[in-house]
Amino acid sequence: MKKSIHKIFIYILLAVAPLICSSCVDLSDKILALLNRVTEAEGLVHATNTTINALYTTIKALEQNDHINGIDEIKENGVVVGYVISFTSGYYVNVYNGQDGTTPIVGIQQNTSNGFYYWTIQKGTSSPTWMTNSFGQRIRATGTIPKLKIEGGYWWVSYDEGGSWQRLSEATGEEGSSVFKDIDYSDPYFVKFTLFDGTSFRIPTQRGFEELTAYCENINTNIDACMDIFNTIDTTLMVESVSELTENGELVGYSIKLKSGKVYKLYSGRNCTEKILLGIKYNPDVSANCWTIKVGETGTENWLMSGGKVLTAQPEDLKPSIGIRDSSGVYYFTIKYGNNEPQWILDDLGHPVRANINIMISPFKSIEILEYTVVITMAKGDKVTLVKVRRGTPSMSLSIAPRKNHPDSALMTFDVANGYYIPGIVENEDYFFEIKVRDTLYNHSDAFLKYDLYKNESGLSITAFAVDNGYIKNIAPDLAKFDVYTVNIEGVQRFYYDSFFGITYHSGPKDTVRHSRIAVFLNWNGETNSSMKVIELKNQNVK
Repeated sequence: MKKSIHKIFIYILLAVAPLICSSCVDLSDKILALLNRVTEAEGLVHATNTTINALYTTIKALEQNDHINGIDEIKENGVVVGYVISFTSGYYVNVYNGQDGTTPIVGIQQNTSNGFYYWTIQKGTSSPTWMTNSFGQRIRATGTIPKLKIEGGYWWVSYDEGGSWQRLSEATGEEGSSVFKDIDYSDPYFVKFTLFDGTSFRIPTQRGFEELTAYCENINTNIDACMDIFNTIDTTLMVESVSELTENGELVGYSIKLKSGKVYKLYSGRNCTEKILLGIKYNPDVSANCWTIKVGETGTENWLMSGGKVLTAQPEDLKPSIGIRDSSGVYYFTIKYGNNEPQWILDDLGHPVRANINIMISPFKSIEILEYTVVITMAKGDKVTLVKVRRGTPSMSLSIAPRKNHPDSALMTFDVANGYYIPGIVENEDYFFEIKVRDTLYNHSDAFLKYDLYKNESGLSITAFAVDNGYIKNIAPDLAKFDVYTVNIEGVQRFYYDSFFGITYHSGPKDTVRHSRIAVFLNWNGETNSSMKVIELKNQNVK
């Protein structure tokens, strides 16, 4: 009997064994699928919270006027899946591309009443709502960082570092990473972030900040120069040299050095499509010169104001300075006077003017470098003309041909074919000729009516020596012939001078060469520069 029962039990086991094994396989598959879902959910939660932390750091940078100084791509299997964004403060974040899904959408929105950003959350297809704490207060995006988790088949959020949790929506298994939708860094001056809830904001780059700051320094250099030119310059100041100012190979202005040693750096901008003109003109209400501003060539000219008062432009006054200020990731031009707070530069519609290196803010309409002058056109259209220091090469010519050293002696004639004067000279005799010098000196608005005054300023002199035989007996200026002439250079009156020098040459005791040569040197700028002329005389007694 026992044997029979044992056999029956064995038969039963053999019969149900396949069923038991089949159930074990099904259970194992289900357990593995569940483990995979748990792992995926944990990974999703981690990725989402990491991205929320990145958004927190990014908004903190935005509100603290931090700048982005680098973006590097994160790649997986050759595909860009995110970016490493570094800030000038030293912080950096890893931002991953978002994916469509049913994850609760964490975002931010700006409160227009105070300018701060606050956390929002969007469940499903409903509109984003403010995240609030237990007191019903909105949560600053730079304060508490919300955390997400999946538990019991639902998404949960905590606003107090995991101390308490609020249930949001069902975790359907179709979750994506829903924070950053797009990051656009095609503009070199700012990076644009777009979130899945539709919010977008921009953070300036360090490059843009540095370029705009340097640009404002150039503008303020122009303002300093304008103030100085308007109050102190006159037509007696001469331009000694002009050199170009370039940035990245482009012409942006000129460095103008005056004879006095003062240097003006005047910036004309590069590829400027718009202008904001700062001017100085007399204001009868305050009986003083005051600053004006005009946005655009056709804009309205207004008095420049600070603290409700017009800004005067007298020599002892402070100068306005141009700057930039960040507002929600966009830089706008500001103007500051003394210790007053910077104010927005507004257009005719009252809107702040966005800072851009293609907008030229200047007290000058144009700077023209001409052959003899530098013409600066001010904002109102007035022109300031500075004459260049200019000597050129003083000309030297023979005003009295060689003759015996007696006023009644006949003048020699120049033999063009042979290149010397005939009939020529004989031995042991004094001969006379005269050199005329026309000096192209335009350095002064007042004429030097006396030769000694002119000579001291011009540094001009004549020297000569006999090349072949004989010697130079005397060189003397003819003061009675010294003369001054006026010349008009682009509306500015200047002067040039004619000087005359008599040269006495004594021939040698016996001519041994057919021709005797005399070298005459014209020296100017204190003998720094010189030119030479050769006078050749035929020796009559040498065949």
